Amino acid sequence: MSLDDLQRTWQSQQDTRIRVEPMLLLRELRRNQRSFRLTIFWRDFREVFVAAAMAVFFSWDSFSSDGWPWLLLAGTCVWVGGFILVDRLRRRGRAARYGDTLLGCVEASLDDVEHQIWLLKNVLWWYLLPIAIGLLVVFVEGTLSIANKDWIVWATLGGSIAFCVIVFAGVYWVNQYAVRTSLEPRRQELLAVRESIKGSEDQT
Repeated sequence: MSLDDLQRTWQSQQDTRIRVEPMLLLRELRRNQRSFRLTIFWRDFREVFVAAAMAVFFSWDSFSSDGWPWLLLAGTCVWVGGFILVDRLRRRGRAARYGDTLLGCVEASLDDVEHQIWLLKNVLWWYLLPIAIGLLVVFVEGTLSIANKDWIVWATLGGSIAFCVIVFAGVYWVNQYAVRTSLEPRRQELLAVRESIKGSEDQT
């Protein structure tokens, strides 16, 4: 039985004694919560690993070629990886404050989903924009360092910037699409389950 089926059964029986086994609903909620958190964990792990690897690569390149813009780009990678790590550390143990009840499990899951919605809706500011600024500095500094600047040099600069804008716009769109099609429906489902539980508790 899925979470949707349990929710519909729960809501259909609010006028009488609740016949849905609360432990069955709690187990389903916990299973979904563990799956969601595991998915987020591995996503964050990949992001931090890639950010750290790119930071090391750009730092090495800056020292080997005396290119300070690459060091700035490495700093933006450190920022992104650090932001993710700090965010995870700040949220450790938040689930414990909700308790181990059915309602507490729903509210903890809802808190997780709403935080991910906030992260993805603001991905432009903490993720895309810092890296975009670092890349822009690298492109511009590299162009200005060329002695003979003809139209090909400027066209290359414009094409590089346009390519990055398209890629970053695509990344932003994918994140907002995930919010609309995955996270927001999950949030609405959890809100409905929470209201059902609260309504049932008010009737008892």
